[in-house]
Amino acid sequence: MADKNTTIDVSPAESISDFPDWTTNHETVRYAFLLMLCQAFQDKMMAYYKAGGSDADKTTRLYAIRDRLKQSGFDGYSIAPNGVGACQGNEKPVDGVCMNTR
Repeated sequence: MADKNTTIDVSPAESISDFPDWTTNHETVRYAFLLMLCQAFQDKMMAYYKAGGSDADKTTRLYAIRDRLKQSGFDGYSIAPNGVGACQGNEKPVDGVCMNTR
C-alpha cells in the first residue's frame, strides 16, 4: 500500500481515469478531484506530524506545516491574512492563519 499513488502524485486526468461513468458534468469531476487533492494532502501532513517521536518534535513539525502553508499561494491567494480584515466570514486570524473558529 505504501507505493500506491495518491492524487497529489498524479495528473488530474490520471487520477480521475478510474471514476465510474456516474457523471458527464466536468464541474462535478473537477470538484471531486479538488476534494481528493485536499484529502491526500491532509493525509500526508498528518503522517508527517505523527512521525515525530517526542512531543517537542511533534510541536516543531506542527509549526513547520503551518509555516509552509502560510508560504503557499497561487494566483495571488495565500492562506495567511494580509492585514486587518483579510479573513472572510467566520474566519479569524489564528497564529497567522485564517481559520473558521466557530
